[in-house]
Amino acid sequence: MNASPASFQPIFWTDLLDASSWYEEQDPGVGRRFEEAVLVAVKLVLERPLAYGVIQAPYRRALVPKFRHKVIFVVEPKSVLFIGVVHGMRDLPRWLKRRQAEEH
Repeated sequence: MNASPASFQPIFWTDLLDASSWYEEQDPGVGRRFEEAVLVAVKLVLERPLAYGVIQAPYRRALVPKFRHKVIFVVEPKSVLFIGVVHGMRDLPRWLKRRQAEEH
């Protein structure tokens, strides 16, 4: 099966780097492992985007392996749009509402 093409909102990379920096400050090397785990999650999403649960239409989420974060994305007709990286304890509907407001 072919993987879906990916696109990323710029804030996705900001989320990734902010969380990675936090992990790196806590324990050197963990930030890099976090970045690698997020990229694994992205790769898995691209292989089977519809396999992930809808959290609030049209948004879906994938867990980041070995970390308490989620990758938030939307399946579009011809690609997957990655929205952000969020800690698993965050209130996702509230986070999405705030993220949508930032887009406008």
